[in-house]
Amino acid sequence: MGAPSPTVVEVSEHPDHRQIATFFLGWAFVTSLQCLLSSGVRRRVCGTRTPSSDSEKASGYETMIMSNITIRSVHPSFMFVLSLCFMFASIAYFASLLSFDSGGGTVCAFVVAWGGLSAQFGRLVGLSIILVALRQLGIGRLETLIYVGWLVAGLGVVFANYAVGTGSISEYDKLDIYLCHREHNLGLSLTSSFMYSMIEVYAIGRTLSLTYSQSQHALVWLGDYRVRRAFSLLVLELLTMVPSALFTGVLGEFLPFSIGAVIVLLTFQHQHTAPVVPVVPVAQRPSDAAARHVPSIRSHRASSRLRHSVRQSIPYVQPPALLDHPYSARSLEDPAL
Repeated sequence: MGAPSPTVVEVSEHPDHRQIATFFLGWAFVTSLQCLLSSGVRRRVCGTRTPSSDSEKASGYETMIMSNITIRSVHPSFMFVLSLCFMFASIAYFASLLSFDSGGGTVCAFVVAWGGLSAQFGRLVGLSIILVALRQLGIGRLETLIYVGWLVAGLGVVFANYAVGTGSISEYDKLDIYLCHREHNLGLSLTSSFMYSMIEVYAIGRTLSLTYSQSQHALVWLGDYRVRRAFSLLVLELLTMVPSALFTGVLGEFLPFSIGAVIVLLTFQHQHTAPVVPVVPVAQRPSDAAARHVPSIRSHRASSRLRHSVRQSIPYVQPPALLDHPYSARSLEDPAL
């Protein structure tokens, strides 16, 4: 009988590590589910819209002032897929922590590949969102092609890594069960991490160069939401670089992923606000003549006092009597008429 695998040794010495890892994976799952449900795809499918207020419909124009308007810079479909990838990864990683029977080698290999590829596709979606932002900032076509080619090359290394480093099971004699663990490949794992790290560093530097402004504060420039997103992907890559290449135990493998996934999801979900001055259409603006004829409270009081004084200064004049005619009451009473 050969030496027991590191997974079996860890379970024998620290049986509580799997419960702690399950808690953190559940945290990542709940965060992914929350981001998925709050994405715009659910509102589009359900057909829910925010009704406009009656006051906005009734008023012909509104007073326009400087205000902070929330801007959703990530397309709902991208955010939906990003959340779905990390949710699938957390489910697959949790499944790999379960016990298996002697014939569970195929299932173990499947859940290990499913979890790893789901996490890598989540990174790919995040880098695609950053590419869209860079295109909006004005990068050229050649730069875009190099970016996409680097992503495709990195994805090929990822597939090769998970084709070699598959999941396998080891017997735990004390409980007569089999535990699932992943076979690591040092060279391919480090190559994949290096390629993704380079493109994330490039995205941070390129975004900083395109958003630089002398009139902008340094903290605002460095804290741009596009820079934060690229930096969150870099943090996730640095957290998972060593666990993907070497065996670091259950906690060392799943805690860094869970923390990094939550950071990425919350960073990409965050909606930035920007001060915007809305423009009123010309047809809805009040004319200058109408604006000049709008009475104020002071002018209304002055005009009331003027009318009252004029009314008192004019004497009362009795209207002239009607012409007397033979059949009037006055003629019948006065015989002289």
